[in-house]
Amino acid sequence: MSKAKKYINPFPVLDYYSPKYFCNRNKELNILLKAYKNNRNIVLTSIRRLGKTALIKHLFYHIEQDKTQKIKLLYFDILKTQNMSDFVKEFGNKLIEIEAKNSNWFKKLTKLISGINANISINEDTGIPNLQFAYKTPSESEHSINESTPKSLFSKMHINPLKLYC
Repeated sequence: MSKAKKYINPFPVLDYYSPKYFCNRNKELNILLKAYKNNRNIVLTSIRRLGKTALIKHLFYHIEQDKTQKIKLLYFDILKTQNMSDFVKEFGNKLIEIEAKNSNWFKKLTKLISGINANISINEDTGIPNLQFAYKTPSESEHSINESTPKSLFSKMHINPLKLYC
């Protein structure tokens, strides 16, 4: 039987722990839950350090308790984004992070893509670029990486790397 982690500070400031450590925002939580259930958009604003993030994560906790809905919730901080490109990168990274944790197909896709190699070369005579694709299984890729380490290259040339630096 594992014990739940007990926190000393009843007012955590770095993250949301659980409903046990969340106080006095029932009115705001109910407004957000109603907006969620009725598919309404809502904007949550206030000055810094008043618990907006904790309130959102507390809302997420309550939504996730409803096992009848298959929904994935994501939270990411857009303060550091400067433009639409930064926003899209942050959003995409968060989606990938969530999918990587929760789905087997994403892990398989990542493994498949990691084996794709592209080689671009230019024909010296005609100047026409040539693009070639190859696929290596993860074990073949690891094998080729191990073969290309400096130690293995020196051993193929029958050179002791220590003697080169002396």
